[in-house]
Amino acid sequence: MGLSVGSRVGPYELTARLGAGGMGEVYRARDPQLGRDVAVKVLRSVSGDPDLRARFEREARVLAALSHPNIAVIHGFEQAGPEPALIMELVEGETLAERLSRATRPGSMPMPVSEAIELAGQLALALQSAHEKGIVHRDLKPANIKIRPDGTLKVLDFGIAKALAESSLEDVTVADTRAGVILGTPAYMSPEQTQGQAIDKRTDIWAFGCVLFEMLTLTRPFDAPTPADALAAVLTREPDWAALPESTPAPIRTLLRRCLQKDRQRRLADIADARFELADAQTMLSAPSSAPRAESAHRRGTRALVAGLVALVGLVLGAATTYLVVSREPVREPVRFEVSVPFGADSRIAISHDGRRLAYSAIGPAGTDLIWIRDLGRLDATPLLGTEGGYAPFWSPDGRSIGFFAGGSMKRISAAGGPVQTLVERLRPTTGSAAASWGADDRIIFGQVFGPLQIVPASGGTASAVTRLDEAHGEFGHYNPQFLPDGRHFLYDIGGSEQAGRYVGVLGSTERTRVINRRVYPAMATSNGFLLFIEDQRLKAQRFDLTRFAVTGESVTLAEGVTDFTASAGGEAVSYRSAGFPITRLTWFDRSGRNLGAIGSPGRFEVVALSPDDTRAAVSRDADIWVIDLARGTEVRLTSSSDWENFPVWSPDGSRIVYVSGVGQTMGGTLMQTLASGAGQTEVLFKASSLAYPIGWSRDGQFVTYFGSGRMNSMDLFVLPVASPRAAVPFLETPSQEDSNRLSPDGRFMSYSSDETGRAEIYVQTYPPSGQRWRISTDGGRHAHWRADGGELFFLGPDQTVMAVSIEDGARFQAGMPRSLFHIGANPRSSRSPFAPSRDGQRFLVNQMDEDVTAPIVVALDWSAQLGD
Repeated sequence: MGLSVGSRVGPYELTARLGAGGMGEVYRARDPQLGRDVAVKVLRSVSGDPDLRARFEREARVLAALSHPNIAVIHGFEQAGPEPALIMELVEGETLAERLSRATRPGSMPMPVSEAIELAGQLALALQSAHEKGIVHRDLKPANIKIRPDGTLKVLDFGIAKALAESSLEDVTVADTRAGVILGTPAYMSPEQTQGQAIDKRTDIWAFGCVLFEMLTLTRPFDAPTPADALAAVLTREPDWAALPESTPAPIRTLLRRCLQKDRQRRLADIADARFELADAQTMLSAPSSAPRAESAHRRGTRALVAGLVALVGLVLGAATTYLVVSREPVREPVRFEVSVPFGADSRIAISHDGRRLAYSAIGPAGTDLIWIRDLGRLDATPLLGTEGGYAPFWSPDGRSIGFFAGGSMKRISAAGGPVQTLVERLRPTTGSAAASWGADDRIIFGQVFGPLQIVPASGGTASAVTRLDEAHGEFGHYNPQFLPDGRHFLYDIGGSEQAGRYVGVLGSTERTRVINRRVYPAMATSNGFLLFIEDQRLKAQRFDLTRFAVTGESVTLAEGVTDFTASAGGEAVSYRSAGFPITRLTWFDRSGRNLGAIGSPGRFEVVALSPDDTRAAVSRDADIWVIDLARGTEVRLTSSSDWENFPVWSPDGSRIVYVSGVGQTMGGTLMQTLASGAGQTEVLFKASSLAYPIGWSRDGQFVTYFGSGRMNSMDLFVLPVASPRAAVPFLETPSQEDSNRLSPDGRFMSYSSDETGRAEIYVQTYPPSGQRWRISTDGGRHAHWRADGGELFFLGPDQTVMAVSIEDGARFQAGMPRSLFHIGANPRSSRSPFAPSRDGQRFLVNQMDEDVTAPIVVALDWSAQLGD
């Protein structure tokens, strides 16, 4: 088949030829279904070579087993006439070979040692992921490594990789290089590879050493004028160790020598072990060169921080700068500056105990949340690979490790990157609200909104409760813990009670002392005697007696409009930020993902709900409920109170709307009912004792469905009769987190999301419950919607793809396999219902990101000067 730009390979239209290699040609192509560009690799002239074709098909199967942020993934397999074609992730950016070539040009700077170590860390993680699946690359070199514009490294072309089972290692020999095909590149081939011996992961470790050496020196360790000479050099020559820059940290020199041992029995056995040398090297590079010995560790960290930040933000402080850096007297004028954050950063932040580094959750290169580290003396942040889905980070006291929550577990990772360790599994809830504090005795105390506080060793193990709920007074949870300086006492919040407030507890006892008798969120104590807290979006500080556990004097406002903050242990630095609500636009899409046009103007939309006749949309915008005429673009505001109002739901005839009010301030939920025209009175439909979020209204108008806090310290499902007496009836109460419960149009089935498997999946049960249940999603799902005739169920997959499942129309419920419709793109973190299908399921109104206005993090130094002596 003669391929050219404009040709099609399956559904993919080739748009550009990217290049050719020894085994095939690579094209850029357009994926019409998901609206993205992909790479199409076509193996040429193999229709008459069954062995070569089989090798290519093995490549597809091998790649399909790999899923890692630093490895280019496979999307599918197609036929280009008689030739097979692999559909792969299109990685933008330059190859590492191009990056190194650019560094060798006259007048160019060599690659910084810090950059080389950072890239080596990402490369090691990619190889570790492949090796754990028994896959060896065998042709690792700079040309097969790409660096995306955001700095993410991607390993390309596992085309000659081979899945190796231990029982078949002896089969991987020079026989696989018959017909003159050498599976490898001479300058990067290991000694055993050049001799046709058995291949294992140590071959990749050798190549890893070659690549790292080249990044540091801009020369190959075994370069030669011809391939034959290069093969001979690999066997007989040592690298020129003197070529390494003088600034190369000693751990990197050790790592290179271990990777480039010709005897593989003496070579580094596992690439995962490289993380120790890489982490030590990063620590050495980031450590301050000198500091006054007479000062405390906190003071030294603060002064080094100030010096770096003066350069960072370009503050011209003149003599004041000298005073800040050199003087040993307290700084009396507060210093504030902003730190930019990546796209989609969560509002929750954590500062290390020494006040020098920030950690937060933000969207990573692959489109999922990662934990990011920002050294305040540097201009950029670094994502910690392996922390996908992570949120609510917290630091170890020594700053070497970070704990976080992800996928229903509490985990930890080195602050320099590396493998992730799971500390506690199957937490409740598995997503959203959780917080922890790492004590000096290497134990972690944590809370999850529902239930008591728990404690677990920082090495992992069984968690045990450290507080007890006073259920008689309506307590449903203890959360937001923080160890106090003595390591025995801790601050925490109590919710859902007339006793709500901030308390101090002590390990080994259920005794507690109320510090603040009103709701503040969150609060932290510092060893220099202050309590910091947020009240009415004001960051306040008040003096705090650490022996009597009592606040004294009046509080002072440090900043307005704050939604989260963090403070160093000694109180030298405080970081805070406001909610960065993204700007979104309501946009129509068809089933193929074709943009059919936007509705109205952009805004801060959260939940979107279509009226039963598809002519209007009810939305939550800026904590109020609005109704938008989709044909004319006109808007009617239904609410204007100071409460947080959200989750609008239409009545079956489109005349009324139910919504929740008050959740932002009271941790309770009041379901309100009003006319959709905005012309009538608003009435209380139901006042829940705790959290409640309406989600659906039955077709016959008799019931509203909602999800909220239940008896088992989790989010459960309820049905509320609209007619009096309005008493909520539990539909499903389990220890798992359930939400988004909607009745089918005929009222016989209930769809919902549950995390009972450890991640959110879509289920359907009979209504009323009869014990019959079906799992609908196969790979995760949220936000399920029924088509108006009940013939399809739509939901959002974890990769932000709208999925469709056919439902058999008849007495017996039967669901088909989920089908991908289209990718909705970046989804705002604050969106609780990102799409709504039309009645016929042919169009979808999507709450699409239009503009990100994530607020920067503000760092305040010597903020206590505002409180006086």
